[in-house]
Amino acid sequence: MNVLIPCFNRPAFLWHCLDNITKAQGAAEHHYIFRLDHGYDPKNLGIIEAFPLSKEVTYTPKTKYTTGKQSFSVLSGLMYAGTNELVYLIEDDVMIARDFFLWHEAVHAANDLFSSHANFNVNSTGPTGFYHQYYLTQGDYSSIGTCLTKKAINAIAPHIRPEYFSDPTGYIKRHFPDHPLSSTYSEQDGLIRRLAGTMAYPCQMELDGLSYGPRCFHAGFVGKNRPTTSAQMTPEYVGRVIYDQQNMRVLATQEGYYLDSRPVCLDLPQWTKLQRKD
Repeated sequence: MNVLIPCFNRPAFLWHCLDNITKAQGAAEHHYIFRLDHGYDPKNLGIIEAFPLSKEVTYTPKTKYTTGKQSFSVLSGLMYAGTNELVYLIEDDVMIARDFFLWHEAVHAANDLFSSHANFNVNSTGPTGFYHQYYLTQGDYSSIGTCLTKKAINAIAPHIRPEYFSDPTGYIKRHFPDHPLSSTYSEQDGLIRRLAGTMAYPCQMELDGLSYGPRCFHAGFVGKNRPTTSAQMTPEYVGRVIYDQQNMRVLATQEGYYLDSRPVCLDLPQWTKLQRKD
């Protein structure tokens, strides 16, 4: 399957993202498509080359879009990568667990899904449960450690148009006037939430302050929607921070950001069969 990895200006995070991917079971079976945004940090190329993965590098064309710039990069990348029955989406600051790919494959094999999501569901906290349990939900789409079906790609494709990227909020108002979200949350995740069907999320359990169950977490405490920005980040520094709950809580600065970014156990005990929790 194809794995789309949108890359922005976070090479130190990309190093850890790829380090975790190469440690995941089944990682060598996939093809990795790196989507470099216009204005990307050239250090990304050296990091991509350093990891022994089947890969190609693609470039987001320069556009006049401002508000929809990131949506254009991610969604146009999905259209390019989404040629098989499943396509993975892992942004460059997402850290995945050892059984990440196996988990996604198992939930898709057992259910007719729009997408599956390996992260903690911050949109609507689901049921607690053991790490080998998952649940189904509607409308809670997020693009953190996601696997989309061809059905999902086909639903998104008609909206990949200049009218959306030039004015996401206006487009959402016109095309989804009765949606409960109204005109809010209009960039790529918000668009897909309005189109989404059944999704799978992992249950979670807490043990010694660490979350067990989610198969990835969003480590990006640096970036557009985060309070910390620095071009001087190194893989060594980032590595000391992103796996430490206390450091992440301090850097997140807001509880909402921490829910999105809190570390989870990436080396879960082995399981033989996932169990759906209804």
